Amino acid sequence: MKVKYFSKDEALKNLQQRLPNMVKNFDEYGIDNPLPVTLYVTFRDQAQYDFIMKSKDNYQDIILSNNQTTNSQEQFIRNSRIINVLKVLQFFFAFIIIACILVILLFLGMIIKTKFTAMQHTIDVQKLLGSPYARLKRPFFINSFVLLTFGYVITVIISFIFLYNLGSIFPYLFGTTLSELLGGAL
Repeated sequence: MKVKYFSKDEALKNLQQRLPNMVKNFDEYGIDNPLPVTLYVTFRDQAQYDFIMKSKDNYQDIILSNNQTTNSQEQFIRNSRIINVLKVLQFFFAFIIIACILVILLFLGMIIKTKFTAMQHTIDVQKLLGSPYARLKRPFFINSFVLLTFGYVITVIISFIFLYNLGSIFPYLFGTTLSELLGGAL
């Protein structure tokens, strides 16, 4: 199966190649490009066509075509819901990124300060005895790894709580639930 996408301008050029007089009529009567964005689908055989037509029926509620009677208000509502979803997702992912960065920085700072303070006397003694620096660093790295893993788990838990609360306002904002939007993944 081949799929070709034509923008409005490309569709007009394609029409001009096939019917040059038609495009001249557009210019003559001052008509701007009336052609919609076009998608040409070429099938290998009848079986592939039949499969796609059967699959199309499963997604009829989300497919828009010019044959359907949709008014501009309905289309505006649909577009505004999509824009709202994208804005919320943008803020959600920004929140996740900032929360992860803050948790990492807080845990690292806490780990280093706490561990260094607790082991100050031991470190001084080990330095006087000539211990290599790798041996002095090892407890810091192990402890840091354990606490960062704990911080990651806490961040995941907080993210799920945020996602749950976000899911409760989805029907109000977007007219659909979050699980329906994500296809039942939640």
